[in-house]
Amino acid sequence: MKALTPIFRVAYTFAFFVFLFGCEEDASEPAPEVDLALARFADFQVAETPYVDIAITHPVVQNGQEIFPGRINLVVPRVSARLRLTPKATNANLEKFTVSPRLGEVQDFAGQPVVYTLTSELDPRKKVRYEVTITEAENPAYSQIATFTFEQAKNPGLPANVEAARIVHPSPEKGPGSIYVFVPVGTPFTNLTATIGHGGDQLFYSQDPSSPVVNSTSRYPEAGMSIDYAYPRQFFVFVKNGSETGTSTGYYRVIVDVRNPFKVEQPDITTAHVTKGAIRTLSGVAQITNQGNQALSLAGISHTNYVPANLTALRAFGGTQVGGLLPGESMAVNLTVDASTYPPGTYQTTASFSPKYKDDVNPEAGTLLEKANIRFTTTILD
Repeated sequence: MKALTPIFRVAYTFAFFVFLFGCEEDASEPAPEVDLALARFADFQVAETPYVDIAITHPVVQNGQEIFPGRINLVVPRVSARLRLTPKATNANLEKFTVSPRLGEVQDFAGQPVVYTLTSELDPRKKVRYEVTITEAENPAYSQIATFTFEQAKNPGLPANVEAARIVHPSPEKGPGSIYVFVPVGTPFTNLTATIGHGGDQLFYSQDPSSPVVNSTSRYPEAGMSIDYAYPRQFFVFVKNGSETGTSTGYYRVIVDVRNPFKVEQPDITTAHVTKGAIRTLSGVAQITNQGNQALSLAGISHTNYVPANLTALRAFGGTQVGGLLPGESMAVNLTVDASTYPPGTYQTTASFSPKYKDDVNPEAGTLLEKANIRFTTTILD
């Protein structure tokens, strides 16, 4: 066989390496699988106001590609921002998909949909879209409060801005609305200035619950004003549009409090020993103080973390007086020890005390407050 000339030798070597690297490329791992069914908006909220209604149609996907985009139709109350709104984080799968435009950025939804694209972090070719349309409710029953904020700039005692935790709008069925705002423990309630966003022309307020709130002629200034919210003072606001007149229930009561109004003086308590033979009641083994700003009652007590497991030898109980537990007042916590059923030994449980507002008719208010927990340990002796 004749030897290859230098030119053919170079060409042969080049072809060999092309073949070699081509084989290596073919042998590389396939592109990762992306399940576009996970790219979903299960909800869509804006920071400025709760929505009145929402309808979501998910994208249609075939063979790993979007065929038709999804659609989200959101109806919101009339808002002063006039549909320049800020979508916020929802329960979309944001760990595997990026969202563009980014959530948290103001968008103009007036008269046009805004397209949101969810793109796979693993494969940027895999994406779905949602066309988001936001409209204002027609002829709402009441002009509504959209936002309620204690801005740090107007309230130097606060470490940061404090937004309302929940705004429950008034309705003919439920009656007056409620605005729940939670400040850090230790914040004075006597001098707070709120910035209130609404969809009406005029905002009025009252601190006199003895007369119809909507008869008040006191205007709440756009820049806000210092208000004494300390118990038993109350604060009400309502919105008017043009010459419309309010109704007896078309207003909001503002509740300013701390998220954890039940303060436990001692969270881990070991009681005196109990002799076997009967059910014993240990009175005043713990104390809970109302460190908040509203009259409280006890919604319930739950028990967990039994030691030994599932042995319910210990049960805590207590209660508030008829008028409720007022700010600064304390209630005693008692403990029953079942020394007749259970054998000698050391028993333990964690009792969780759920607070609720004494005079609040909104059942969802209790879900906003944190429970107070006390761990009890008692030994039954032979």
